[in-house]
Amino acid sequence: EIKTGEVIKYGNRAVNNTDKGQIRTMTTDDIKSVAREGISSVIGLTPGVVQAGGGYSIRGSRPEDTKIRREGIDISNQFTGGGAGLPGPTEFDTEEIQVITGGASAEYGDAMGGIINTQLKRGRTENYEGYVRYRTDISPLYGSQATGKKLVYDQSKNAYQAEASGDGAKYQGPGQHRFAFGTGGPIPGL
Repeated sequence: EIKTGEVIKYGNRAVNNTDKGQIRTMTTDDIKSVAREGISSVIGLTPGVVQAGGGYSIRGSRPEDTKIRREGIDISNQFTGGGAGLPGPTEFDTEEIQVITGGASAEYGDAMGGIINTQLKRGRTENYEGYVRYRTDISPLYGSQATGKKLVYDQSKNAYQAEASGDGAKYQGPGQHRFAFGTGGPIPGL
């Protein structure tokens, strides 16, 4: 007969079979505070997420392996990935963005890459609110670059050096001209 000392168990199960992978949640305040224009740019700030065509590649997956949901309902294009060509809400209309990377539970089906879920703001009944926003490029803020080079003799170094010359080509802005507005509040009489 072999006798052993007391056995003490530390920790829990090695694998937690109820986890959904890594979840990053961005709230309205987070969305407003980043210097990005549009929901896709905000989603692109998540580590491991790259915008690919009309969809997203999460952790190297194909865009069609990423499920895009709005209010929990799948709006993905099943063939090409992305949001099925639907216009999306603006960053002002979004309450929360959830990006799930890694292994997801069975409730998400065949989302091999990950899941992006957008929750929209709910109407308020206690007060009226709204916003108007216009954004455009200001071309004088973009610089220019030289159009050519010329050789100049530098006596202190006893050598010729190439220097930039010419008026330069004007840098072009991203061509953004965006107008957004929205209102909300109680409907009189209801």
